[in-house]
Amino acid sequence: MKTEIVELEKISLKNPILIEGLPGIGLIGKIAVEYLISELKTKKFAELYSPHFPHQAIIEKDSSLRLVRDEFYYYKGEKDLIILTGDTQVHPADSYGHYEVVQKILDFSEKYDVKEIYTLGGYSSGGKEVKEPRVLASGTDQEIIKRVSSIDSKLIFREDIGAAIVGASGLLLAIGRLRNFRGLCLLGESSGFVIDPKAAKSVLHCLNKILGIDISLEGLEKKIKENEELIKKLQKFQEKTIKKETLEEKNRGMEYIR
Repeated sequence: MKTEIVELEKISLKNPILIEGLPGIGLIGKIAVEYLISELKTKKFAELYSPHFPHQAIIEKDSSLRLVRDEFYYYKGEKDLIILTGDTQVHPADSYGHYEVVQKILDFSEKYDVKEIYTLGGYSSGGKEVKEPRVLASGTDQEIIKRVSSIDSKLIFREDIGAAIVGASGLLLAIGRLRNFRGLCLLGESSGFVIDPKAAKSVLHCLNKILGIDISLEGLEKKIKENEELIKKLQKFQEKTIKKETLEEKNRGMEYIR
């Protein structure tokens, strides 16, 4: 088996924009693009398979099996879109696999005359709670950076020289730049400990303004509230665990004194 993209439908698009949101920190990119796919009522038209993906099968609702894959969806509108999401990315340790899969995605994008790419993902706050997620951005060139730099106060362009963007979100733009694509990486700020729909909403808010997609983000509020409740439960559990460990440590000290 080799890395390949299987087209399910022949389509015609006018200068589409590629939007990538594969699994990563807080599942931010994946949540964002899956919401986009649902709201825009897009249609799947291609699937990407690779031996560099995890060696496992996925069980479907009807008990059938399928390979791990990524998927391409399309949307026709004022701006045509190709949206990429899926089950997985290549394992972080497999550099060759990352390059191979990204090159295949770029080849496919060229076929449909894609010129601009937007990659969505997460930026770890180092475990700190993030109440109002910012969106940290970087781009392929100064022209596109200047074009969107004042679009929203949540959008912060990164100046941490030497920092890395790991995986497809970084490589699609870095390799794409060498192949005359242009684009932006939008990373939602997150603790990274749990899935983060709030950060995904911040990313979509900025993408909305940049591309003029104009979709309502209210549908994410339920997920955000559920996530906040989960975080509260985890914090309470952590506090109880710390108190228990402190008490046990204190009791051990008392036994030693006796």
